[in-house]
Amino acid sequence: ALTRTRRWLLVLVLLSVTPFFFVGGPDWQSAPLYRQVWNAGHIGFFALTIVLIRQHVNLDSPLRWLFATLIAAAIGLSIEIVQMYVGREFSYQDIYLDLLGVWIGLSWTQKPLQGIWPLRIASLVLLTPLAWTIIEAGRLQLNSLYRFPTITSFESDVEILRVSGPAKLSKTVK
Repeated sequence: ALTRTRRWLLVLVLLSVTPFFFVGGPDWQSAPLYRQVWNAGHIGFFALTIVLIRQHVNLDSPLRWLFATLIAAAIGLSIEIVQMYVGREFSYQDIYLDLLGVWIGLSWTQKPLQGIWPLRIASLVLLTPLAWTIIEAGRLQLNSLYRFPTITSFESDVEILRVSGPAKLSKTVK
């Protein structure tokens, strides 16, 4: 259980980062690493929200997990709909990351009973694609720093991540 001071600190942190769902954030010019780390904020926000809610509500039954998942999906959907009206884009990936944050929060704050470990492992497995994308974006950014002033040579699939649209590698030499 969190102390009263830590609970209030967590409330302040969550309240202070809530506006970032609607303002700020990466744009099309932002580095891929920045975009990926920014997206991971959804997981952290919803996981910490579950940590806070668990201080007041028993979420140990499967029915309550389902209820928490449905509420998080509704909140995530609402956030994405509002974002369309404040100059941001709707993203199903963000809703997925919101739900992943809830599932991580639920499984890792649950008492370590026998049946919880498969759920904890599943939450980590679901986190793997985002973690891999962050690692690849970081590798791309480091590679760019080492190769400066060349921005990109488009010689690998990883470098294609730096552009948007129908970009692909070509074996044609002119």
